[in-house]
Amino acid sequence: MIRFISALVIVMAVMTFTLSLRSYALAKDRSEPTYKYYTAYTVQPGDSLSAIASEYITDEYSSVHRYISEVVSINHLIAASDIKAGQVIYLPYYSTELK
Repeated sequence: MIRFISALVIVMAVMTFTLSLRSYALAKDRSEPTYKYYTAYTVQPGDSLSAIASEYITDEYSSVHRYISEVVSINHLIAASDIKAGQVIYLPYYSTELK
């Protein structure tokens, strides 16, 4: 049992280290700074946050799930499914252009 727990801890440490290196490499590869902005979006009939996220997500987000979580948070939604046609929501995005 102790060997199993030790192996699990080692695997988790390696995964954490690998993800940290990946994030560092992505940040280091950018030659230009990026700036975070928000845009207003009017929800259309049949829209879902997953579909909206696939259009607006930028490389700074590690996953669509993280992007959707941020959209839910900044718009004070209870859940990702808590959007309605006609509702205006704010979507984050990054750009190298200083506005």
